Amino acid sequence: MRVPPELEEILVSDVLSERDFHALLVESPGLREIERGLSGFNIFQVMRFAHGELRHSNVLAWLLAPDESHGLGDRFLRRWLMRIQHDAEFSPLDIAKIDAALFRSVQIQREWGHIDLLVRISLDEYEEWVVAVENKVHATQGKDQLRRYRERLESSFPRARRLLVFLTLHEEEAADPGWVAADYGQIAAVLRECVAERGNVLGNEPRVLIDHYLKTIEGLLMPDEKLVELARRIYDQHHRALDFIFEQRVDELALLSETIAARMRESAGRLEIEPMRCSKGFVRFLPKSWDTPSNRAGNAWGTSESAYVMCELSLWNGQPNLKIVEGKSPSSWREKLHEIARADSNVFKVRAKMPAQWMSVYQYKIPEPGEDAETEDAADTIWKACQEHVGSQRFKSALKVLGEHITRLPSSTV
Repeated sequence: MRVPPELEEILVSDVLSERDFHALLVESPGLREIERGLSGFNIFQVMRFAHGELRHSNVLAWLLAPDESHGLGDRFLRRWLMRIQHDAEFSPLDIAKIDAALFRSVQIQREWGHIDLLVRISLDEYEEWVVAVENKVHATQGKDQLRRYRERLESSFPRARRLLVFLTLHEEEAADPGWVAADYGQIAAVLRECVAERGNVLGNEPRVLIDHYLKTIEGLLMPDEKLVELARRIYDQHHRALDFIFEQRVDELALLSETIAARMRESAGRLEIEPMRCSKGFVRFLPKSWDTPSNRAGNAWGTSESAYVMCELSLWNGQPNLKIVEGKSPSSWREKLHEIARADSNVFKVRAKMPAQWMSVYQYKIPEPGEDAETEDAADTIWKACQEHVGSQRFKSALKVLGEHITRLPSSTV
C-alpha cells in the first residue's frame, strides 16, 4: 500500500532530523572547542550573574566603597569618576579636584528613592558631592524615569554638587539631559588600571573576585571573535538541528507560571480555593464560595476547569497582577456585574465602558520579585504576596459582593 504524500513528508522529515542530530554530534568537533572556550570557571557565571542589573550594582557598590575588602581604597572611586568626567560632554565635578581632594567620608546607598546607587562624598563641612548611578545592563530607561529621579535628587540635595550617571552596557544617550552617559567599558578599563597599580598588595580572594568580574564584563562587551566565527560556521552547517534545539529551550515565563501553579495546588485546601485551568503567564483559581453549578456553567476558559467569574494571576510584562475576571456570562447578569463594580471604586476597578468580552472587575498589582530572582524564589515571593492579599479586607469584600451576585446567575445556564 502506498504511503500518502503528507505522511511520507512527515516520515522523511523525521529521518532527516535524526540524521541532522547525528551529524551535529559526530561531525562537529568545533562544538567541543566552543565548550572549552566558554567553560572556564567563573564565580559570576556560576551565580548566573552576567545579565542581572541588581548584582552588577552590588559589585559596583562594593568597588566604590573605600573601606571594603577589595583593597583598592578610594582609588577605583576616584579614577572612575575622573574617567566619566573626562569622557562626558559636560562636567559637574572638577577632574583635578576629584584626584586631589580629601574625602572625609563616603556613603554608599542602594535603591535610594529607587535609584540603583547613591554615593555621598563629604569633602568638608560645607561641601558634599552626590553621585547617582542608574544602572541598565539590558533593560531600557522608563518613560520620564530619569527626569523624575533628577528632580528628586535636586530637591533632596539642593546644596550638593551632583553627578548623575546613566550607566549602560554600551553607551546609550540618556533621555534626560541632566544625566551623564557612561558604560561598562569604562568600568573595565579603570578596574584593570587599579589592579595593575595595586595588584601586589591585593589579597588572593579579592584579586580572584575582581579578575572574574573583569572577565564577565569583557565577555558582555566583546565575545571572543574566534568563538563567534566558529559558532557561525557550525550554525550554517547544522541550522536545522540547532533551530529545533533552540525551540526546546526552557521558557522562563512558562516555568514561572507552572511553579506558581504548583504552589497554589499545595495551599489550595488551606486557602479554600479550587485550582483552575492555567496557561503560560496565567495562574487561575476559584474561591470555594464561588464554586457553584451556575458559575461553573461558564466555558470562557474551556469546557473543563472554567467558570463565568474567577481569579486570575497574570504574569505578563514582568508585573504580577491579581485580577477577578469575567468571561461570556449572560448579558443581563454581566451588565449588573459591571454596574456593581462601578458603584464601589474602593473595592473594585473596572473600565467606565463595559468591555466586549473578558471583563476585569478587580486588580491588585503584586510587587515585582526582582529581575535577578531565580524561578523558585520568584514563585515563592509572588505566591506569598498573592496569598497575603487574598486575606486582605478589600479582597474579602469583593469575595462577598461577587459571591452574592453569582447566586443570581440564571438557572437556565446550569
